[in-house]
Amino acid sequence: LEDKQKNGVKWSFLEHKGPVFAAPYESLPKNVIFFYNGQTMKLSEVAEQIAGLYAKMLDHDYTKKKIFNKNFFEDWRACNQKDEDQADTVGCCSLRCEHIELHEEKDGKYYVVVFDFLGKDSIRYYNEVPVEKRVFKNLRLFMENKKKGDDLFDKLNTQILNKYLNDLMKGLTAKVFRTYNASWTLQRQLDDLTNEDDSIAEKILSYNRANRAVAVLCNLQKAVPKGHQRSMDKLKEKIDSKRDQIEDAKRQVKDARRKAKHGSIKKKMVYDNKKKMLERLKDQLAKLEIKKTDREDNKTIDFESSKLNYIDPRITVAWCKKHSVPIEKIYNKTQLERFRWAIDMDGPDY
Repeated sequence: LEDKQKNGVKWSFLEHKGPVFAAPYESLPKNVIFFYNGQTMKLSEVAEQIAGLYAKMLDHDYTKKKIFNKNFFEDWRACNQKDEDQADTVGCCSLRCEHIELHEEKDGKYYVVVFDFLGKDSIRYYNEVPVEKRVFKNLRLFMENKKKGDDLFDKLNTQILNKYLNDLMKGLTAKVFRTYNASWTLQRQLDDLTNEDDSIAEKILSYNRANRAVAVLCNLQKAVPKGHQRSMDKLKEKIDSKRDQIEDAKRQVKDARRKAKHGSIKKKMVYDNKKKMLERLKDQLAKLEIKKTDREDNKTIDFESSKLNYIDPRITVAWCKKHSVPIEKIYNKTQLERFRWAIDMDGPDY
Protein backbone atom coordinates (compact mmCIF):
# COMPACT_ATOMS: atom_id res chain seq x y z
CA LEU A 1 0.00 0.00 0.00
CA GLU A 2 1.15 3.56 -0.62
CA ASP A 3 0.92 6.66 1.56
CA LYS A 4 1.08 10.21 0.30
CA GLN A 5 4.01 11.98 1.95
CA LYS A 6 5.21 15.56 1.68
CA ASN A 7 8.23 14.45 -0.29
CA GLY A 8 6.18 12.26 -2.64
CA VAL A 9 4.69 8.78 -2.70
CA LYS A 10 6.24 6.18 -0.40
CA TRP A 11 5.44 2.51 -0.10
CA SER A 12 4.45 1.54 3.44
CA PHE A 13 4.25 -2.23 3.00
CA LEU A 14 3.46 -4.90 0.42
CA GLU A 15 0.30 -6.93 0.90
CA HIS A 16 0.10 -10.27 -0.94
CA LYS A 17 -3.37 -11.04 -2.30
CA GLY A 18 -2.76 -14.28 -4.14
CA PRO A 19 -1.33 -15.13 -7.56
CA VAL A 20 -1.55 -12.71 -10.46
CA PHE A 21 -2.00 -14.13 -13.94
CA ALA A 22 -0.93 -12.19 -17.00
CA ALA A 23 -3.68 -11.38 -19.48
CA PRO A 24 -3.84 -13.67 -22.54
CA TYR A 25 -1.86 -12.45 -25.51
CA GLU A 26 -3.97 -10.52 -28.01
CA SER A 27 -3.02 -10.87 -31.67
CA LEU A 28 -2.04 -7.72 -33.53
CA PRO A 29 -4.56 -6.08 -35.89
CA LYS A 30 -4.75 -7.54 -39.40
CA ASN A 31 -3.29 -4.36 -40.91
CA VAL A 32 0.02 -5.02 -39.08
CA ILE A 33 2.27 -6.96 -41.46
CA PHE A 34 5.47 -8.83 -40.62
CA PHE A 35 8.39 -8.87 -43.05
CA TYR A 36 11.24 -11.41 -43.24
CA ASN A 37 13.99 -11.18 -45.87
CA GLY A 38 11.94 -8.52 -47.64
CA GLN A 39 8.83 -10.70 -47.95
CA THR A 40 5.58 -10.63 -46.04
CA MET A 41 4.88 -13.61 -43.82
CA LYS A 42 1.99 -14.73 -41.64
CA LEU A 43 2.99 -15.72 -38.12
CA SER A 44 1.22 -17.97 -35.68
CA GLU A 45 0.14 -16.35 -32.42
CA VAL A 46 3.12 -17.83 -30.55
CA ALA A 47 5.63 -16.78 -33.24
CA GLU A 48 4.07 -13.31 -33.35
CA GLN A 49 4.48 -12.99 -29.59
CA ILE A 50 8.19 -13.88 -29.80
CA ALA A 51 8.72 -11.51 -32.77
CA GLY A 52 7.01 -8.72 -30.84
CA LEU A 53 9.18 -9.40 -27.81
CA TYR A 54 12.37 -8.99 -29.84
CA ALA A 55 11.02 -5.90 -31.61
CA LYS A 56 10.49 -4.26 -28.22
CA MET A 57 13.98 -5.27 -27.14
CA LEU A 58 15.50 -3.28 -30.02
CA ASP A 59 14.42 -0.12 -28.20
CA HIS A 60 15.60 -1.32 -24.81
CA ASP A 61 18.95 -1.35 -23.06
CA TYR A 62 18.74 -5.15 -23.12
CA THR A 63 20.03 -5.06 -26.69
CA LYS A 64 23.45 -4.19 -25.27
CA LYS A 65 23.67 -7.70 -23.85
CA LYS A 66 25.62 -10.20 -25.93
CA ILE A 67 23.00 -12.91 -25.55
CA PHE A 68 20.50 -10.82 -27.51
CA ASN A 69 22.92 -9.93 -30.27
CA LYS A 70 24.18 -13.50 -30.65
CA ASN A 71 20.67 -14.85 -30.95
CA PHE A 72 19.98 -12.19 -33.59
CA PHE A 73 22.18 -14.21 -35.97
CA GLU A 74 20.82 -17.62 -35.00
CA ASP A 75 18.80 -17.88 -38.23
CA TRP A 76 22.01 -17.82 -40.30
CA ARG A 77 24.15 -20.40 -38.56
CA ALA A 78 23.58 -23.38 -36.33
CA CYS A 79 25.49 -23.13 -33.06
CA ASN A 80 26.20 -26.76 -32.25
CA GLN A 81 29.58 -27.53 -30.75
CA LYS A 82 31.94 -29.52 -32.99
CA ASP A 83 33.97 -32.58 -32.11
CA GLU A 84 37.66 -32.18 -31.33
CA ASP A 85 38.74 -34.10 -34.44
CA GLN A 86 36.72 -31.91 -36.82
CA ALA A 87 38.25 -29.19 -38.98
CA ASP A 88 38.33 -25.59 -37.76
CA THR A 89 34.77 -24.87 -38.81
CA VAL A 90 32.59 -22.41 -36.93
CA GLY A 91 29.00 -21.77 -36.03
CA CYS A 92 27.25 -18.89 -34.36
CA CYS A 93 28.57 -19.55 -30.85
CA SER A 94 32.14 -19.94 -32.09
CA LEU A 95 32.34 -16.92 -34.40
CA ARG A 96 35.63 -15.07 -34.06
CA CYS A 97 36.38 -11.45 -34.85
CA GLU A 98 38.23 -12.52 -38.00
CA HIS A 99 35.03 -14.03 -39.40
CA ILE A 100 33.07 -10.79 -39.79
CA GLU A 101 33.60 -7.35 -41.29
CA LEU A 102 31.46 -4.31 -40.49
CA HIS A 103 30.52 -1.78 -43.17
CA GLU A 104 28.38 1.25 -42.41
CA GLU A 105 27.60 1.38 -46.14
CA LYS A 106 28.19 -1.27 -48.81
CA ASP A 107 26.73 -1.43 -52.31
CA GLY A 108 23.91 0.94 -51.42
CA LYS A 109 22.98 -0.90 -48.21
CA TYR A 110 23.59 0.39 -44.69
CA TYR A 111 24.95 -1.36 -41.60
CA VAL A 112 26.17 -4.44 -43.43
CA VAL A 113 27.82 -7.38 -41.66
CA VAL A 114 29.98 -9.54 -43.96
CA PHE A 115 30.35 -13.15 -42.81
CA ASP A 116 33.25 -15.15 -44.24
CA PHE A 117 34.34 -18.46 -42.67
CA LEU A 118 34.40 -22.23 -43.09
CA GLY A 119 31.05 -23.72 -42.20
CA LYS A 120 29.66 -27.25 -42.19
CA ASP A 121 31.83 -29.82 -44.01
CA SER A 122 34.54 -27.14 -44.41
CA ILE A 123 32.50 -25.32 -47.08
CA ARG A 124 33.09 -21.58 -47.23
CA TYR A 125 30.19 -19.50 -45.96
CA TYR A 126 29.98 -15.97 -47.34
CA ASN A 127 27.05 -13.67 -46.75
CA GLU A 128 26.45 -9.92 -46.67
CA VAL A 129 23.66 -9.12 -44.22
CA PRO A 130 22.14 -5.68 -43.48
CA VAL A 131 21.25 -5.48 -39.77
CA GLU A 132 19.62 -3.07 -37.35
CA LYS A 133 21.77 -0.03 -36.52
CA ARG A 134 21.78 -0.92 -32.81
CA VAL A 135 22.96 -4.48 -33.51
CA PHE A 136 25.66 -3.12 -35.83
CA LYS A 137 26.94 -0.77 -33.11
CA ASN A 138 26.92 -3.54 -30.52
CA LEU A 139 28.98 -5.82 -32.76
CA ARG A 140 31.50 -3.04 -33.19
CA LEU A 141 31.55 -2.65 -29.40
CA PHE A 142 32.11 -6.40 -28.90
CA MET A 143 35.12 -6.28 -31.25
CA GLU A 144 36.87 -3.48 -29.37
CA ASN A 145 40.24 -4.39 -27.84
CA LYS A 146 40.08 -7.89 -29.34
CA LYS A 147 42.43 -9.63 -31.72
CA LYS A 148 41.29 -11.35 -34.90
CA GLY A 149 41.42 -14.79 -33.29
CA ASP A 150 39.33 -13.81 -30.24
CA ASP A 151 35.75 -15.03 -29.84
CA LEU A 152 33.13 -12.51 -30.86
CA PHE A 153 30.69 -13.77 -28.22
CA ASP A 154 33.20 -14.74 -25.55
CA LYS A 155 30.72 -15.07 -22.67
CA LEU A 156 28.26 -17.40 -24.43
CA ASN A 157 27.79 -21.00 -25.45
CA THR A 158 24.93 -23.12 -26.77
CA GLN A 159 23.72 -24.13 -23.31
CA ILE A 160 23.48 -20.53 -22.08
CA LEU A 161 21.58 -19.46 -25.18
CA ASN A 162 19.07 -22.30 -25.01
CA LYS A 163 18.49 -21.74 -21.29
CA TYR A 164 17.76 -18.10 -22.03
CA LEU A 165 15.30 -19.02 -24.79
CA ASN A 166 13.62 -21.64 -22.61
CA ASP A 167 13.10 -18.97 -19.94
CA LEU A 168 11.19 -16.94 -22.53
CA MET A 169 9.02 -19.90 -23.51
CA LYS A 170 9.14 -23.50 -22.33
CA GLY A 171 10.64 -25.74 -24.99
CA LEU A 172 12.00 -22.84 -27.07
CA THR A 173 15.55 -23.46 -28.35
CA ALA A 174 17.75 -22.21 -31.17
CA LYS A 175 16.74 -25.32 -33.13
CA VAL A 176 13.06 -24.36 -32.84
CA PHE A 177 13.79 -21.08 -34.64
CA ARG A 178 15.61 -22.93 -37.42
CA THR A 179 12.88 -25.57 -37.73
CA TYR A 180 10.21 -22.88 -37.93
CA ASN A 181 12.00 -20.90 -40.63
CA ALA A 182 12.86 -24.05 -42.59
CA SER A 183 9.32 -25.45 -42.40
CA TRP A 184 7.73 -22.13 -43.31
CA THR A 185 10.04 -21.82 -46.33
CA LEU A 186 9.24 -25.37 -47.49
CA GLN A 187 5.48 -24.81 -47.23
CA ARG A 188 5.65 -21.54 -49.16
CA GLN A 189 7.83 -23.07 -51.89
CA LEU A 190 5.57 -26.13 -52.24
CA ASP A 191 2.53 -23.88 -52.62
CA ASP A 192 4.29 -21.89 -55.34
CA LEU A 193 5.92 -24.75 -57.28
CA THR A 194 3.43 -27.63 -57.18
CA ASN A 195 1.16 -28.03 -60.22
CA GLU A 196 -1.73 -30.44 -59.74
CA ASP A 197 -1.60 -31.46 -63.42
CA ASP A 198 2.09 -32.43 -63.31
CA SER A 199 3.27 -36.02 -63.43
CA ILE A 200 4.57 -37.73 -60.29
CA ALA A 201 8.16 -37.18 -61.46
CA GLU A 202 7.51 -33.47 -62.04
CA LYS A 203 5.90 -33.10 -58.61
CA ILE A 204 8.89 -34.76 -56.98
CA LEU A 205 11.17 -32.33 -58.81
CA SER A 206 9.07 -29.47 -57.38
CA TYR A 207 9.43 -30.96 -53.90
CA ASN A 208 13.20 -31.28 -54.30
CA ARG A 209 13.44 -27.67 -55.47
CA ALA A 210 11.41 -26.55 -52.46
CA ASN A 211 13.69 -28.57 -50.20
CA ARG A 212 16.69 -27.02 -51.94
CA ALA A 213 15.42 -23.55 -50.96
CA VAL A 214 15.40 -24.74 -47.34
CA ALA A 215 18.96 -26.05 -47.63
CA VAL A 216 20.11 -22.72 -49.08
CA LEU A 217 18.35 -20.83 -46.27
CA CYS A 218 20.09 -22.98 -43.64
CA ASN A 219 23.44 -22.92 -45.49
CA LEU A 220 23.51 -26.72 -45.77
CA GLN A 221 26.30 -26.94 -48.33
CA LYS A 222 28.58 -29.81 -49.27
CA ALA A 223 31.47 -30.43 -51.63
CA VAL A 224 30.68 -31.75 -55.11
CA PRO A 225 30.78 -35.58 -54.87
CA LYS A 226 33.88 -37.11 -56.47
CA GLY A 227 31.86 -39.26 -58.85
CA HIS A 228 29.41 -36.52 -59.83
CA GLN A 229 30.74 -35.80 -63.32
CA ARG A 230 31.08 -39.49 -64.14
CA SER A 231 27.49 -40.17 -63.10
CA MET A 232 26.29 -37.15 -65.11
CA ASP A 233 28.12 -38.44 -68.20
CA LYS A 234 26.44 -41.84 -67.83
CA LEU A 235 23.08 -40.17 -67.41
CA LYS A 236 23.67 -38.13 -70.57
CA GLU A 237 24.46 -41.34 -72.47
CA LYS A 238 21.15 -42.83 -71.30
CA ILE A 239 19.29 -39.70 -72.39
CA ASP A 240 20.92 -39.71 -75.84
CA SER A 241 20.14 -43.42 -76.24
CA LYS A 242 16.53 -42.86 -75.22
CA ARG A 243 16.16 -40.06 -77.77
CA ASP A 244 17.46 -42.37 -80.50
CA GLN A 245 14.89 -44.98 -79.43
CA ILE A 246 12.13 -42.37 -79.63
CA GLU A 247 13.11 -41.36 -83.16
CA ASP A 248 13.09 -45.01 -84.20
CA ALA A 249 9.71 -45.52 -82.50
CA LYS A 250 8.27 -42.50 -84.33
CA ARG A 251 9.23 -44.05 -87.67
CA GLN A 252 7.63 -47.34 -86.64
CA VAL A 253 4.42 -45.56 -85.59
CA LYS A 254 4.29 -43.69 -88.88
CA ASP A 255 4.76 -46.91 -90.84
CA ALA A 256 2.19 -48.80 -88.72
CA ARG A 257 -0.36 -46.00 -89.15
CA ARG A 258 -0.01 -46.16 -92.92
CA LYS A 259 -0.52 -49.95 -92.93
CA ALA A 260 -3.46 -49.80 -90.50
CA LYS A 261 -5.36 -47.14 -92.43
CA HIS A 262 -6.95 -49.63 -94.81
CA GLY A 263 -5.63 -52.84 -93.23
CA SER A 264 -6.89 -55.59 -90.97
CA ILE A 265 -7.82 -55.42 -87.28
CA LYS A 266 -4.49 -57.06 -86.48
CA LYS A 267 -2.58 -54.22 -88.20
CA LYS A 268 -4.64 -51.66 -86.28
CA MET A 269 -3.71 -53.41 -83.03
CA VAL A 270 -0.04 -53.26 -84.05
CA TYR A 271 -0.44 -49.53 -84.66
CA ASP A 272 -2.01 -49.02 -81.20
CA ASN A 273 0.81 -50.96 -79.53
CA LYS A 274 3.44 -48.90 -81.37
CA LYS A 275 1.80 -45.69 -80.16
CA LYS A 276 1.77 -46.92 -76.56
CA MET A 277 5.43 -47.89 -76.83
CA LEU A 278 6.28 -44.39 -78.09
CA GLU A 279 4.45 -42.79 -75.16
CA ARG A 280 6.31 -45.02 -72.69
CA LEU A 281 9.64 -44.02 -74.22
CA LYS A 282 8.72 -40.32 -74.00
CA ASP A 283 7.75 -40.76 -70.36
CA GLN A 284 11.06 -42.51 -69.64
CA LEU A 285 12.98 -39.69 -71.34
CA ALA A 286 11.13 -37.08 -69.28
CA LYS A 287 12.05 -38.90 -66.06
CA LEU A 288 15.71 -39.11 -67.09
CA GLU A 289 15.85 -35.40 -67.91
CA ILE A 290 14.19 -34.53 -64.59
CA LYS A 291 16.71 -36.74 -62.81
CA LYS A 292 19.56 -34.95 -64.60
CA THR A 293 18.21 -31.51 -63.65
CA ASP A 294 17.63 -32.57 -60.06
CA ARG A 295 21.09 -34.09 -59.66
CA GLU A 296 22.84 -31.04 -61.13
CA ASP A 297 20.81 -28.57 -59.01
CA ASN A 298 21.65 -30.37 -55.78
CA LYS A 299 25.30 -31.31 -56.33
CA THR A 300 26.51 -28.83 -53.67
CA ILE A 301 23.44 -28.92 -51.40
CA ASP A 302 23.07 -31.19 -48.39
CA PHE A 303 19.59 -32.16 -49.50
CA GLU A 304 19.10 -35.05 -47.06
CA SER A 305 20.12 -33.02 -44.01
CA SER A 306 17.48 -30.36 -44.61
CA LYS A 307 14.80 -32.98 -45.27
CA LEU A 308 15.60 -35.07 -42.19
CA ASN A 309 16.80 -32.57 -39.60
CA TYR A 310 15.32 -29.15 -40.33
CA ILE A 311 11.81 -29.66 -41.71
CA ASP A 312 8.64 -30.67 -39.89
CA PRO A 313 7.89 -34.04 -41.60
CA ARG A 314 4.14 -33.45 -41.32
CA ILE A 315 4.41 -30.85 -44.10
CA THR A 316 5.97 -33.44 -46.41
CA VAL A 317 3.42 -36.11 -45.49
CA ALA A 318 0.48 -33.74 -46.02
CA TRP A 319 1.88 -32.65 -49.40
CA CYS A 320 2.24 -36.27 -50.55
CA LYS A 321 -1.33 -37.11 -49.54
CA LYS A 322 -2.76 -33.94 -51.07
CA HIS A 323 -1.03 -34.42 -54.43
CA SER A 324 -1.17 -38.25 -54.61
CA VAL A 325 2.60 -38.67 -54.46
CA PRO A 326 3.71 -42.00 -52.90
CA ILE A 327 5.49 -41.20 -49.64
CA GLU A 328 8.07 -43.85 -50.60
CA LYS A 329 9.24 -41.48 -53.35
CA ILE A 330 10.38 -39.01 -50.68
CA TYR A 331 11.47 -41.18 -47.75
CA ASN A 332 13.37 -44.48 -47.88
CA LYS A 333 12.47 -47.45 -45.65
CA THR A 334 14.53 -46.29 -42.67
CA GLN A 335 13.22 -42.74 -42.93
CA LEU A 336 9.63 -43.99 -43.13
CA GLU A 337 10.07 -45.70 -39.76
CA ARG A 338 11.68 -42.59 -38.32
CA PHE A 339 8.71 -40.44 -39.31
CA ARG A 340 6.00 -43.04 -38.73
CA TRP A 341 4.44 -40.78 -36.09
CA ALA A 342 3.91 -38.03 -38.68
CA ILE A 343 2.58 -40.41 -41.33
CA ASP A 344 0.02 -41.93 -38.95
CA MET A 345 -1.29 -38.64 -37.58
CA ASP A 346 -1.19 -36.38 -40.63
CA GLY A 347 -3.80 -35.65 -43.29
CA PRO A 348 -3.77 -33.73 -46.61
CA ASP A 349 -5.01 -30.52 -44.96
CA TYR A 350 -2.24 -30.16 -42.36
